[in-house]
Amino acid sequence: MQQAVDQQDFFSGIELRSVVDSSDYAPHIHDTYTIGLLTEGGQIVRTGRKTETAFAGSVQFNEPYQVHENHRLSPHEFSFRHLEISGPRLLQLLGGHMPFARPNHLPDGDLFQSFMRAFDNLTTDDNLLAHDEMLTGALARLFPLADASRFKPELTPRLVARIKDFLHANYLDSFTLDALTELTQVSRVHISRTFKQHIGLAPHEYLVQLRVACAKAKLAEGMPIAEAAAFSGFADQSHLTRHFKRITHLTPGAYAKSCYKRSRR
Repeated sequence: MQQAVDQQDFFSGIELRSVVDSSDYAPHIHDTYTIGLLTEGGQIVRTGRKTETAFAGSVQFNEPYQVHENHRLSPHEFSFRHLEISGPRLLQLLGGHMPFARPNHLPDGDLFQSFMRAFDNLTTDDNLLAHDEMLTGALARLFPLADASRFKPELTPRLVARIKDFLHANYLDSFTLDALTELTQVSRVHISRTFKQHIGLAPHEYLVQLRVACAKAKLAEGMPIAEAAAFSGFADQSHLTRHFKRITHLTPGAYAKSCYKRSRR
């Protein structure tokens, strides 16, 4: 297995911002690739000689050092989320394939939602594999040909079984897609999609299921919730509670209480 990856390592070269009620931005540049998600309002976007109108639900993409400016479409201010990714980090996330030129304004609802889900995960979850899968998946939508040369080989049933064995053996650890690509020699962009086609869950979703199953077993044994969360690979009790309730439709406390009642019969 590859060397363990922590949150600080993963977020190196990545910056996230959420801006509410923004005013105009004069001409400016970034030294990173930038992906803007317009969540409310509208704006006039000028990039070089091109002027475009953007509305909520659209994506704004800029390459490093590309001069652009943003102005309110009306007296009302606009809100947005912003991802800044350094060139080397983007290259790594795309599996070594150089990103190619894309339009600056992308009124693509599916692309917008993909990046919104990735942004939410990056800012609220503690699962590194989920961070990597969701951000890489969104980037694959933005650069759909970046991985074309490595679409083969696909995951075979044998490789899927190897990934499942790996997840079962390492679900308490923190790792990214790189560990799975090293195991299978299938590209970062392709591995999540094809695993889900075979199993019905993406690797990070399967990993969470394993962690919740572990927590259930420990709660049934009488382990306190906070200890069960730590033992099962969750950052804290709140992360366990969120995933536990989503999967079982019970809080960890309610589940533990039901186990106690059954044991008293």
